[in-house]
Amino acid sequence: MIKAVIFDLDGLLIDSEPFWRQVEIDMLHQLGIHATEEMVRQTYGLRTDEVIKYWYDFQPWPDPDYRKLEADFYIRIQDLINGADILMEGAREAVMMVRSGGYLSAIASSSPLIMIDNFVKRYSLTGSFDLIHSSYEEAFGKPHPAVYLSTAKKLGVPPTSCLAIEDSINGIIAAKAARMKTIVIPDPANFEDKHYVIADGNLHSLKDLTLELIQSL
Repeated sequence: MIKAVIFDLDGLLIDSEPFWRQVEIDMLHQLGIHATEEMVRQTYGLRTDEVIKYWYDFQPWPDPDYRKLEADFYIRIQDLINGADILMEGAREAVMMVRSGGYLSAIASSSPLIMIDNFVKRYSLTGSFDLIHSSYEEAFGKPHPAVYLSTAKKLGVPPTSCLAIEDSINGIIAAKAARMKTIVIPDPANFEDKHYVIADGNLHSLKDLTLELIQSL
């Protein structure tokens, strides 16, 4: 029986992935890596420090300053996101529905805690989650299950009684490795991706999430 619903953030509750892709591609081009949108989709769900390492392993560049690159990444993404209305359609309603259904609710994201908190405050959702947890508080980010295992532990709920809602394959792998039920709501361009077959449910939008579906898992 599901007792807690855990939401991812980027690409699920907020439509931030296009901005992440833009910044990632622009920075990679400056480093001499001519990545395409299709290529950067491979890093969906990863922490920014792990994205940088992924691309350095793919094509090393001289004198990598990981901390500076990561800091520059966040400055650029914040500049783009701050003026945009990025709340996903159906996001607020889905969060409220989970609360009204008596479930514990949480966010488990690869974004830094300060960015998650900014989102929650910006859209007046401060009291809507029992817990907010960032994979930056873990040794490893998604697809490692640490962020989900810690979220379940802090909620006081067995992982097997948790439902994780994700948009990326890396997030789904992390949640499944934690032995959670999963629902994926992918980017429409990736909806037919065969890798999502490992999820317990595949929806087009948060508007399609119902209490009946949660109860059936």
